[in-house]
Amino acid sequence: MNTKELNEYIENYLVNDKTQRAIMLTAPWGSGKSYYIKNELCDFLRKNNLKYAIVSLYGIESLKEINKELFLEIKLQKAHKKCKWLGAWGKTILTGTAVVGKTLLKHLANVDIDFNIKEPNYEKIYESIDLSNRLIIFEDLERSGVDIVEFLGYVNNLCEQDGVRVLLVANENEIVKSTNYSRIKEKTIGDTINFSSDYYESIKSILEKFDNKYFKLMLREQDDNGDLSLVRRIKQQMINENCINYRSLLYACQKTEDMLNLLDRNKEYDVEFIENLFIGTVIYSIKFNDGKEEYWEDISYTSSTLGNYAYPLYKVMYDYIKTQVFSVEDFEYMLKLFIKTKDISKADETLQVIYDWYEKSEKELGAAIDVVCKRLKSDEGIVHNEYVKLANYLISIKTVLKYDKIDECLKYMLLNTKKAVNNGEKIQVFSSTGIQLLSQKEIDEFEEFKLAMMDIVNNQQNKLKDFSYEPESLSNYYDWITGKKITFINEKGFANKLDINKTIEMLKKCSAKQINVFREILQYVYMEISNIAEFMHEDVKNLKALKIGVDKIISESDKIDAIQKLQLKWLSGNLETIIAKLQGGQNGKTK
Repeated sequence: MNTKELNEYIENYLVNDKTQRAIMLTAPWGSGKSYYIKNELCDFLRKNNLKYAIVSLYGIESLKEINKELFLEIKLQKAHKKCKWLGAWGKTILTGTAVVGKTLLKHLANVDIDFNIKEPNYEKIYESIDLSNRLIIFEDLERSGVDIVEFLGYVNNLCEQDGVRVLLVANENEIVKSTNYSRIKEKTIGDTINFSSDYYESIKSILEKFDNKYFKLMLREQDDNGDLSLVRRIKQQMINENCINYRSLLYACQKTEDMLNLLDRNKEYDVEFIENLFIGTVIYSIKFNDGKEEYWEDISYTSSTLGNYAYPLYKVMYDYIKTQVFSVEDFEYMLKLFIKTKDISKADETLQVIYDWYEKSEKELGAAIDVVCKRLKSDEGIVHNEYVKLANYLISIKTVLKYDKIDECLKYMLLNTKKAVNNGEKIQVFSSTGIQLLSQKEIDEFEEFKLAMMDIVNNQQNKLKDFSYEPESLSNYYDWITGKKITFINEKGFANKLDINKTIEMLKKCSAKQINVFREILQYVYMEISNIAEFMHEDVKNLKALKIGVDKIISESDKIDAIQKLQLKWLSGNLETIIAKLQGGQNGKTK
């Protein structure tokens, strides 16, 4: 059924059903059942002057609690209609648009009724509420602590004895694990409807809720058939991930909008960049909606592991989600990389053939690969920052076009990267977008290429900018990292890039003031972010070695100035605190 058909079916059940049985709407978690109920069905029922009440069974442990929730839900609906003294604020609470306020009213309500189903107090309830001609919607049945047989017996009594219409909303696959469910279901539940939402319309509806200029701009682009391109892309990525999860989409929309609100309103940012960042965030939210822990394992600015190959997760968004700190500087740096690679791709007709290979002929594609291979061999005409994206597409082509020159291209890219790094060029392992790899063989080959490139680039990045291991350089270095708000989470660590022996030798020559500056550097790097262990736990080894070296200076030097020794003792204490913080964040407790 589509939404219209489902609404009409439920209306007919509510108005005309004489079977005295409930109906069930079933689908897996996150498939949009609750979204449909609250945003489609309830609107439909209100417009048609049909009464309803929604009770979430999530976390409820007894029928007594269900009775209380149902009673208060209906009483609060009546209060909304009758109590003019509530004013606009109270009406907002009672209509449920401010869920927290409504929940508080329910839990604070002093109702002089015993809601235990075993007690003969139904007369008091019937005097104050009217269940006739009302649809009672029970959500999250599988997440309730009430015995399923007992609950279905309760529903059966509502339907048979009281003439109530009941809609159960659940993931039935979780309920059938009960051995008695199938036996009692036949008596209590009539039709079971396998819910399947209109993905396109639901996604479109969610996106349109966000009143941000960039969302509006992203929703302007249309396919040839008139469909919104962004909606189609998100729908396709959800299908690829085998999970249509509207809660995850809402979360990604909210985080993206929050981030966009932190940008300079007087600047115009590339819409295509924001769209790629946003869709990568949607995929990340879907992949990790179950609360599973994950870490950023790449030194790249994007991660196809946390996103996917077509739409990787951007590091700037990962950091924002994990730390709630947004770096405009990182955002604009990634934007520059994106625009540069986009301009190169569009301007280079040969590369564009590679990137649109699924629309080309075998002859066109072979000729383009020949040109690319020749240019890579001479290391001319293709910028090194384009290599990750190019490798992604070339590897996707290999399954279809068995062509030896593809392997040559991959080999030349690694050789050119190594040569460029040795010459001091800074290369970013970055791909703003790509093509989805379909086989495990393709995935493994691409990951192997990317790791090889990362290893080469890491030799370049495993150094601290402008750090000469001279005491005189410490003040300037501190000013540089704090002035630019450098966050070493982007570099996967600080201490793991230190030459510990050189650092210890430097500290031996430092004045008390210079040691204090070094301490301030460590405090800036490690103490500004609460969950730093998620990003920099690899620093522990070097920090421990540094502490051993500092303690050795303190114990072995009898000529050291007393203030210098005091500063070194404080430094040792700082290191101990930082190590405990990193280990505690990584393992859940301090070692």
